Amino acid sequence: MAVALLSLVVAMGGTGYAALKLPKNSVGRKQIKRNAVVSSKVKKDTLTGDDVNESRLGSVPTAGRAGSAGNSDRLGGRLPNGYVRTGTKVGQAGHADTAGNADTVDDKNASDFVGTGANADGDLFGPFSNLSLRSNTVGTTNVDDDSLLNTDILDYDIGRAAFGDATSNAIPVTNVLDAGTPATITAVCNKSAAGITGSIVITNPVSNWAVTSNAPNADVGQVGVAGGAERKLIAVGPTAADAFSAGSFYMMSGATPIISGLVAVRVNRSTDLCEFFVTRFGV
Repeated sequence: MAVALLSLVVAMGGTGYAALKLPKNSVGRKQIKRNAVVSSKVKKDTLTGDDVNESRLGSVPTAGRAGSAGNSDRLGGRLPNGYVRTGTKVGQAGHADTAGNADTVDDKNASDFVGTGANADGDLFGPFSNLSLRSNTVGTTNVDDDSLLNTDILDYDIGRAAFGDATSNAIPVTNVLDAGTPATITAVCNKSAAGITGSIVITNPVSNWAVTSNAPNADVGQVGVAGGAERKLIAVGPTAADAFSAGSFYMMSGATPIISGLVAVRVNRSTDLCEFFVTRFGV
């Protein structure tokens, strides 16, 4: 009986419940259970930034592509002036790591250049990466004045010496001026009672050699000279005065000229001082 009565009340009251209306603003946060509103219950495009607590949002691990970034102070660690806008013409690039292809370089076409493996054929020859200068191509106009040394000239040498002899004992002071050939050229300074004598002598270890000189007090027209013998190319003195002389010479081995040159001697520029100079040409 009780059950039947309850059923009757529910059936009769059901119509009244369906027609019930909630008062305005009667449902708030307290009436909605936590996590009760899901995505499907939210109308699309209705939430705004004010509805989002940004501090609760996590970071984006990876963004494969961003359509646009409104403003950023740097890109790739570089300031905006470190980039050139697409379509802008670059007037000058100080350094380019890689250029695939360019029509011109410094306004020159590819045909204006040669590869490092190409060969030159003229006074300069060989691959352009390792050019060489042909023999007999450099003339006097190509050589800077006063730039060559005696070591730059084949079969040429200069000898100089200055020394004195203050003791009159018939024992001269000597110094080798040139030993770059089979012959040896030596400077001799000798003090005597009459004054100082400066001379230049030559010797050759080969037998049957010849030598002559037009300098003062030289041995002239010497032929068939024995090996190791000594001949005078110039002599100044004996004198106590300041004196200078010079001349030229040449030496032969048999009938073959071997060396030639110039000799000069000065004595007593200061007391008992001898000064010598020789220029030699030849092997």
